[in-house]
Amino acid sequence: MAEHKFFPEEPPDEFKRELRTVLAQPVERLKAARDWAEGRGASIVRLDPDELRDAAESRGIPADEFGRSVSILASLLVIGAQTTGKTEDLISDLIALGLGEESAHKVTHLVGGLSLSREESKTALRSRVVGDLAVPRVSDVDVVCDFRAQFRELASSSTTKKHDEQARIFEAFVPVLIMSLEYEDEAGNDHAVVVQFDEAGFRRYIRTLENALAQLEIAKTKIVNT
Repeated sequence: MAEHKFFPEEPPDEFKRELRTVLAQPVERLKAARDWAEGRGASIVRLDPDELRDAAESRGIPADEFGRSVSILASLLVIGAQTTGKTEDLISDLIALGLGEESAHKVTHLVGGLSLSREESKTALRSRVVGDLAVPRVSDVDVVCDFRAQFRELASSSTTKKHDEQARIFEAFVPVLIMSLEYEDEAGNDHAVVVQFDEAGFRRYIRTLENALAQLEIAKTKIVNT
């Protein structure tokens, strides 16, 4: 770009690809992301996967598309707070980036009327940095129920007749819960850990989370009152 207006510097290629993908969506989906973000201020910089998924489902929009739109919107609001913040400058820069006039003008349906103050954007960025600092950040959790066949003995390479007999005696189906924990490391790379629970173990896990959430709510009230 010969002259920077909205963007302080040339955006990374990955960001431009994401931007093109978002602006290729129907106008109604861009408006849906904008309407959802209205009034949320700097909180949209830290996205709750479950909340985004619920919002997307209630609007009949694929969750990945809706999440991508909100993520791009948050980035544009933060950038705009540090530069001119003018939609016309954003459109001009998008055209200069080669997005085409039609796509560039569609951005008004995504950001129209929304803005962050410079202080809000700095607070949002600090919150994101502190939240991701030093340890990986959980980005999503999925749990499925499964049933495992239980036999008298586990299958092995044993050549004894007794083992062959015992390994073929079905006893029961055992219910288990399989949890996939997705997280983002300090460098922004995505990973997943898959673990298994029996019912008793999962109930203990839920109880632990409920107590942790209760402590978080108490801690938040103490901060407000200090």
